[in-house]
Amino acid sequence: MPVILAENAELQIEEGRWRLYDSTDPDSISAMFEVSRGSGILSYSASFGDKRGLPGTRLAMNYVKSVVVGFDQKTNRWRLGLYIAYEDDQKPQWSELVHWPGGQNREYADAAQKSGRILAEFIMCPLKLFGVTKTPNAARATITGPVVAHRRVDVDPTEVKARAQRVQLPKQILGMWLGVTNKGLTMRVSKDAASSRGGEVAPSFQIGEVDVDRHVLRLTPATGLLGAFFGGGSGRAIKFDEIRNLEFRHLMQQSSKMQKSEEDGLMVEVLTKQDIWEVYVTTANEALLVARTLHSRDSTMSRQRVQDISSGAKVGEQYDAAVDYYRLHEEDQRQFEASRDWAYSVAVTFAGAANCRMVETEVGDDLSSINLEREY
Repeated sequence: MPVILAENAELQIEEGRWRLYDSTDPDSISAMFEVSRGSGILSYSASFGDKRGLPGTRLAMNYVKSVVVGFDQKTNRWRLGLYIAYEDDQKPQWSELVHWPGGQNREYADAAQKSGRILAEFIMCPLKLFGVTKTPNAARATITGPVVAHRRVDVDPTEVKARAQRVQLPKQILGMWLGVTNKGLTMRVSKDAASSRGGEVAPSFQIGEVDVDRHVLRLTPATGLLGAFFGGGSGRAIKFDEIRNLEFRHLMQQSSKMQKSEEDGLMVEVLTKQDIWEVYVTTANEALLVARTLHSRDSTMSRQRVQDISSGAKVGEQYDAAVDYYRLHEEDQRQFEASRDWAYSVAVTFAGAANCRMVETEVGDDLSSINLEREY
């Protein structure tokens, strides 16, 4: 990822590291704030921490209750920071990390929200948004997408086709397949993968076929043997010119629960972050869910890493624990990317074949108001 410019600061996000540099000091080669994915530790310079009320030069990630990003109406600028609490019953304190120049600038908004989303993922904590307003009703009448506040990027058909050509097919994950067939493109989802669990929304279709010769998208629902025999579940046939767009939606959800620690028997909070990717075919009157993948991870791995480092174990034991930890993290990251990439591939290849726009949307936790007491 290229350098992200903020006011008097530069952000570099690459290879699992989120680093913040002082742009007013060209001779400085060290980051004034740094986070490595899964390390369990925030690192920063003494002067940076002192200005922001942070202790020393390191802080365990479990003290961070949330990453906070949004537009502050009072200062007229985009701001990114942390909500930190050192005790369970303590009210979280705001600590700003970086802000952007004044003004409602789309570039600043994208930079702030992208930086905050990635930082929250690395710290494994909730991402909170403030100053988010919904689009006026008059404008929403012609705009498709989630009915809650969200981020939206429209990709024109030319760019969609270019992206689709870079997708390597076939792609397959557990119970789901996407590939090229005689008619064009085919997506197949197993009955188990398409089923709804725990009240979750699930796609109504097991097969999606893009017929490029007849310019039609066919969607076949999940039907059993008897249903097929008696003609049930005839499915849908949507002409290309009826499709307004293919929406690739990313939902980010967080939840927490109390769990007894095996080490000391005390209750600890386990944070679960769930990423859901959905693909919708949008027409003038409806949005049809055709594909859905998800990935869940909790804070257990991150907390265990911190405990391994601070437990005073022997060097050999620490090395073995570190190897096991990084193997688990590598596998977790592989599953995350596989779930995301499969859903994205469905959206971009279907949109490319139908020669229509693709819409990328993101939906996360929304915090309508927040007290930002300090500015730097």
